[in-house]
Amino acid sequence: MEKVLTRDMVAPLTKTDYPADLPDFNEDKVTGVTIYSLWFGTTPLTVVAYNATDWAAATEPSGVNEIMFSEADRQWKSSSWVAGPWGDNLILDVRPYNERAPEP
Repeated sequence: MEKVLTRDMVAPLTKTDYPADLPDFNEDKVTGVTIYSLWFGTTPLTVVAYNATDWAAATEPSGVNEIMFSEADRQWKSSSWVAGPWGDNLILDVRPYNERAPEP
């Protein structure tokens, strides 16, 4: 399942609500998060495991091109800019609940 997280301007480390139509999902079901930009091409983001301390920290996630999700808050925050008004889309790929995980 592919869903747009945002097409808006989002500054790094800003806690941003999920879109209203995004169903609940577990972090371990995320198969990819990508910024698609008209100016810079595609930038894959690395999902950082949620923990309450890092979620509360104003400097986390601190790595390059990282994203963190808070399932309880239905929010995400990233270390990258999303320049939505200039053509950027932040896309989330999630494996549906009823789909089995790929074999190792």
